[in-house]
Amino acid sequence: NKKIYAEFTKGAKTPQDVVAYHISERVSADGDGSPETSITYFDSRTLHEFLFHQQKEDDGCLQKFVWPKGAHNSMIQAAWSPQICLLERRVTLHRLDSTRVPLQQRCCTYEGGEHLSKITPVRGTLLPDKIQQLCWGIVSHVRTTSHEHQHISRLLLNFKSDEQARAAPRRSSRLRPAPPRASRSEAVPPLISANQPVFAPPLLSGPRLAALVLL
Repeated sequence: NKKIYAEFTKGAKTPQDVVAYHISERVSADGDGSPETSITYFDSRTLHEFLFHQQKEDDGCLQKFVWPKGAHNSMIQAAWSPQICLLERRVTLHRLDSTRVPLQQRCCTYEGGEHLSKITPVRGTLLPDKIQQLCWGIVSHVRTTSHEHQHISRLLLNFKSDEQARAAPRRSSRLRPAPPRASRSEAVPPLISANQPVFAPPLLSGPRLAALVLL
């Protein structure tokens, strides 16, 4: 924990800077018992409390916060299939350095209320091309290493772009496996709501998914 804390807080300019976030699964507030993704953001003080004093369950993933280019947090969502890859970016309305605003409201994008962020286009060609390459790489890795060489027909992925406009996958929201070759003519199974921070073979649900994007 000491090494994690030292690495995650490295580069923080003020005690109020966001340094990390924890992604976990919880029961939906709708009351239907379905799982949903919960993301908690930490500054240096709250990360120390989480690592050294808070009781934790093995149900999530702790990731270092990647600072975006500009003063607002953002997340790129990619809806991928073998035929097309659609991108959109959600940007927070509050600045990351607006310390009078609660930390969660300064940072949340797709996991927060729609009134806390806005959708903007992903411009240019270099970043979209890189994201599409990453999507193909993940699909290829799953096909190569998973049981029965599982094919993926649909992915809904979240990517983070850093200060140098480099994209890295953060978590998968939805995943649809392709049917076996013998039954490709049958109906495609419904989207699996993975609600996981990461994805890795074999295709599991729940927190057992390994941190492929961190390898």
